[in-house]
Amino acid sequence: MPQARFLTGSTLRHVVVMSIAGSLGLSFLFLIDFLAMFWVGQYDDASMVAAVGFAFSIQFFPASMNVGMMIATVALFARALGGGHLDRARRIATLGILAGTLVQIAFSGLLWVFREELLAVSGASGATLGMASDFLAVSLCGMPLMVAGMTMAAVVRATGDAVRSTLVTGLAAAVALVVDPFNILYLGLGVTGAGLS
Repeated sequence: MPQARFLTGSTLRHVVVMSIAGSLGLSFLFLIDFLAMFWVGQYDDASMVAAVGFAFSIQFFPASMNVGMMIATVALFARALGGGHLDRARRIATLGILAGTLVQIAFSGLLWVFREELLAVSGASGATLGMASDFLAVSLCGMPLMVAGMTMAAVVRATGDAVRSTLVTGLAAAVALVVDPFNILYLGLGVTGAGLS
């Protein structure tokens, strides 16, 4: 594990470079959601677009939990790394990733069980409710992997490696760029294909 980089050099440069890296990472995540909505919209079926919108409103909660777990882990990791406690920083990173994954498995599992009720409370009904439920049935299973990836990227960013941390989310967006239209349009999976992507 590399030594802490933020203890020397220009503070302004550190803030600017790492802010850009972090914002690019989040932008890639939003890009994936936008692309899913765009490709589903190619069916010209308002109920399918509405289903994705309802699903995203529920998916917001585990995604927000992912961000919270990532921030908690990286704050503790960065403090240990900056203090020169490399072994402690490694343990914090490992335990943070494991804890985030386990918490997300429990939370996403709970949402998975009650997804139809939550969607109904959100206003979804009929075919839209069914499609949104199918989307969540698939996408919620990926949330534990998402928190692990986000936390790993943040840990790498905390070591001062902005490029590699951005590559994690950038590669995910690149894969979605190819897989989204393939699943949604070519395989004809529609909303479920968006969830798979």
